[in-house]
Amino acid sequence: MTAALAHALNIQEEELFEWVGHDGGEIVRPEYTDVRMYRGFHPQELIDAIMRNSPISPIYIEYCPTMVTSIELDRPAFVFDDHDARFTRYLDNTCGAVFGRFKWALWNHALANIYGELRDLDKEPYAEVNYDDFQPYGYLMLT
Repeated sequence: MTAALAHALNIQEEELFEWVGHDGGEIVRPEYTDVRMYRGFHPQELIDAIMRNSPISPIYIEYCPTMVTSIELDRPAFVFDDHDARFTRYLDNTCGAVFGRFKWALWNHALANIYGELRDLDKEPYAEVNYDDFQPYGYLMLT
């Protein structure tokens, strides 16, 4: 997540860790032996760090936003149509980090987005990603 966001911000990942105040690697759930044991990052703490340390205004966009008008409802009252078209419009016109999961993967992942080019920074050199292989749930858009 932080590598993708630092790439979109055009800073080193270590600088982003300094902004946030930690590197996400603290073990907070030792009962697990996989990625769930680490502190990690929440998008809101990344937004706060960016706003404190740069002139950029980040905005978190949900891939599939819904509205619930009453707690008694057992389903959302309103769901936005055409998620892909709306989300792609954001990606094509901005930079940021896309949060989601590869359709074949067990764990969530983040991709850097540079004006519609999705980059997987876990690949050396980074690889451009086919959007159809990735199921997003959110986008930290940098404006």
